[in-house]
Amino acid sequence: MKGKKGIVLLLLVGLMILSLPFSSFADEADSKLQNFIGTYRGSYYANQGHTGLTLKVYLDEDSNYKASFYFYSVPENPSVPSGEYICDVRYDEINDEYIVIGREWVNKPYGYIFVDLYGKYDNYTYTGKVDNGSWTFHLIKQVEENEPSKWAKDTVDNAVIEGIVPLELQGNYKDPITRAEFTRLMIAAIGKHTGKDMEEILNEKGIHLNKNVFEDTEDKFVLAAYSLNIIEGYGNGKFGPQDLLTREQAAKILRNMVNLLGVDSTNRGKISFKDEHKFSSWAKEHIEFITSCYIEELGISIMEGDGANFDPLGNYTKEQSYLTVYRLLKYVK
Repeated sequence: MKGKKGIVLLLLVGLMILSLPFSSFADEADSKLQNFIGTYRGSYYANQGHTGLTLKVYLDEDSNYKASFYFYSVPENPSVPSGEYICDVRYDEINDEYIVIGREWVNKPYGYIFVDLYGKYDNYTYTGKVDNGSWTFHLIKQVEENEPSKWAKDTVDNAVIEGIVPLELQGNYKDPITRAEFTRLMIAAIGKHTGKDMEEILNEKGIHLNKNVFEDTEDKFVLAAYSLNIIEGYGNGKFGPQDLLTREQAAKILRNMVNLLGVDSTNRGKISFKDEHKFSSWAKEHIEFITSCYIEELGISIMEGDGANFDPLGNYTKEQSYLTVYRLLKYVK
């Protein structure tokens, strides 16, 4: 009996020792996946070409790591449809990889199949291979400067997922937007509305870009917007691409956009602001117009004031810009 007890004891000790590495690996994987939870934005390449991607990683009610995989068009590839599916998420400790595997469709465009992601996560960046092959993806976690304000988060999220916000503008949401960046956003909005890229739109209208319009920029989006009568310069060949956009400048550009997309009237009366005396003479009619374009679905106008004031010379931020272009496309529909 004594010998048998000794053997049993040795077996128990052996089993405990063998279980230690597995427990350690499991704890490490769980810790890694906890840090991986969050929202990521960027793009990937697959059969349909360059595609926008928002990946939302979370822990479900059964303590399983999951992700919602939202894909959509980018301005240079506007024909990509929107879709969504649910994924399993796991961590491969041997290769130090985070793997996202498609499991269940929520919104499946015709002919589309799941793609899986295999990649590294470092410094809030998730990059790697699609289906472990030659296609690639690059995603940035939405934290710190790359996360919108709480009041803007939902609408910015919708604007991104609907393919309105260009990839290069998905970050630093609280920063003021430049005149060139806002122009880029307008061209992307036209592409989303028409389902055509910039070259197709210009060709249809018989427009050839003139690189000599401005002395301080040859930006193709600025030149295209100028040719489409969306933006103007300061005069004397100056556009000021890196100048910060003011709210009254934004109002005029948005009004031009509404007209370009086929709407030339508002659906509610003029709104009065206490600081109307500060409006530039050229801006007054545009501010009155764009603040009177009311979207019933959202319960808000395309552009609104800052309380009782409009603040015409105040800087317009990126997240404010994304909200207004999202509303604009809702309005023109």
